[in-house]
Amino acid sequence: MRGRRILSRALLSVTLVAVGGIAVVAQASPAQAGSCTKQTGVSVSDPNTGWSWSSRWWCGNRGGAQMYGDANYYTHTAYMDSTWSWVVCYRYGAHSGGSNNVWYYTKGDRSAPGMSGRQAWGYLPAGDVWTSTDPWPGIPACPVSTSPPGRGDSFNEPILFVHGYELDFMGSGGFDCNGWYWPETLSEYQYGSWPTTTRSKLRTIGFYNNDRNCDTYFSQRADHEVPIQELGRRLAWRIWDDYSRFGVSVDVVAHSMGGLILRAALTGNQQNLSGWPPYIYVEDAVSELSPHGGTEVAFVCVTRQCRDMWPNSAFLVWCDDNPQGDGGTDWTLFGADDDDVVPAPKAINMVAGHKVVYHTGGTYQVEHMDFLWQNSGWYRYKYWDYQRGPDVPANWVESSGSSYPPLIWAKYAGYYWSTW
Repeated sequence: MRGRRILSRALLSVTLVAVGGIAVVAQASPAQAGSCTKQTGVSVSDPNTGWSWSSRWWCGNRGGAQMYGDANYYTHTAYMDSTWSWVVCYRYGAHSGGSNNVWYYTKGDRSAPGMSGRQAWGYLPAGDVWTSTDPWPGIPACPVSTSPPGRGDSFNEPILFVHGYELDFMGSGGFDCNGWYWPETLSEYQYGSWPTTTRSKLRTIGFYNNDRNCDTYFSQRADHEVPIQELGRRLAWRIWDDYSRFGVSVDVVAHSMGGLILRAALTGNQQNLSGWPPYIYVEDAVSELSPHGGTEVAFVCVTRQCRDMWPNSAFLVWCDDNPQGDGGTDWTLFGADDDDVVPAPKAINMVAGHKVVYHTGGTYQVEHMDFLWQNSGWYRYKYWDYQRGPDVPANWVESSGSSYPPLIWAKYAGYYWSTW
């Protein structure tokens, strides 16, 4: 495929006409240095965004140039190996080389590591495109989302899964996202009780240096010394680069420290911090046994991420009580009395629209990692949601039964936007 890609760029295919079963290719020579040549009557579509064009512009470029998810150097998505390539639109962003901030959108020759899902689409900085003026006359501006999408009660949007802290007992420093951490969860979302969704909409996210077998990764990997606030910033950019800037909202399911990463992403967004995306669309936030009130267990280690999880840490003081994405975010917090890592009161120690605590005495103990596979059994629990009035003991409902195992209820929390 790479050879075909480079060849097609070198030949500048203007049109393909089927003649007796043979494809006839009209060719054109590269434009003079510093100029671009317009090609019309084509059909170019980006499956990531749904954007399509009937024209494209062929320009010279630097071979081996890196491409990015947005008009900045944050998320490396692809490489442009050829030196004669087409672009379809432009946008303004970070300084892009030379004397301007123009970036050109196109499909590269090969994906960057961990970015195969983007199918090599991305932005080329104008400094790597041989144009005498930028943007080149006639090339249109790329579409951009300007308002939050409407809320929906379905699994028609992507669902992102953010894992927790790696204790690194075995020296691996990372998780196998799809092979160990999330497989039961993913199976429930695809094949379990109603509602279900397709695997293509489920995206596990890796962020540690040795995370593996994940659907996507932060553009910058991390060790345990990267602050959780910075991990939140990187998650915000992952959401922006892949979804928000195209007007697509997401749901996020976050386990353990992952809930703090999500909380940080939305806090920085709500505070309009420098270095963060202009906006992100997170419709539902599902926090599974996350230490929003900190956890004393974090005192056993001294890494930066552990210190951030200490009760009353500077990081937790910084976090907003109910951080929101643009268009609104509906939070659901889960805690468990049997969890020896994050006590239930710490897991629900945040302002949220919905809270659930699983009690001792069910078919299974709801412990810290076991939450990720429990989709059956009989449970005792209590729950509260904002429609019942203030979050006070009198408005919590005690109940029991087999209809709401942890995985099932967590899935419902992302599906429904108001109450259960």
